[in-house]
Amino acid sequence: WLAGSFWPDWRGLPRSFLAGCLALGLTVPVALDRPSGVPRLIVAGVGGNNVVLAEGPHGQVVLLDGGSTATDLQALLGRHLPFWQRQLSAVLLSAPDTTHLNGLLGLTTLYAVGRESDGGTFYPSAHYATWRAELRDSLVTRADARTGQRLDFGDGLRVDVLEPDGLTLDAEPPPVAYRLQAAGLSLLLVNIQAAEA
Repeated sequence: WLAGSFWPDWRGLPRSFLAGCLALGLTVPVALDRPSGVPRLIVAGVGGNNVVLAEGPHGQVVLLDGGSTATDLQALLGRHLPFWQRQLSAVLLSAPDTTHLNGLLGLTTLYAVGRESDGGTFYPSAHYATWRAELRDSLVTRADARTGQRLDFGDGLRVDVLEPDGLTLDAEPPPVAYRLQAAGLSLLLVNIQAAEA
């Protein structure tokens, strides 16, 4: 007797009402997951290298480097970005070696990338050539990082290029140094391995 009188009969309710309750039940926890308008700066180890993910208060996302494996980078993005976020404002690459680049391979099939910047080397590896081809096929705007450039994404999220001055014919590409400003912090990002070479 208690089961029949206590629990409502869901079969008698309109389907649109049930669908609305289900959508509300799924949407509210996701919307409450992170306060809107709060910038974040995440530095994480991905595949033997640090990856920096900066989020602006209005959905701007800047990714610096990709680590050495795509699965690790995708797990990081899935953990820190809302599931509906499928756009990255910019991807910055500090060095075209496997520990910085390989995680980015295939990224343009999962995310719309607004722009890309790197040292602009003379294709030091097949992986770098593949990355450049993926950018070209996805119509991503790319630019060689040069001293004095500023990428401004609004709301205090910006990146200044500190190095290199220009393209060299050296076997090793020049180091790329970025200063990232987000969430009231300033972070200096330098590819030390390339700088020591």
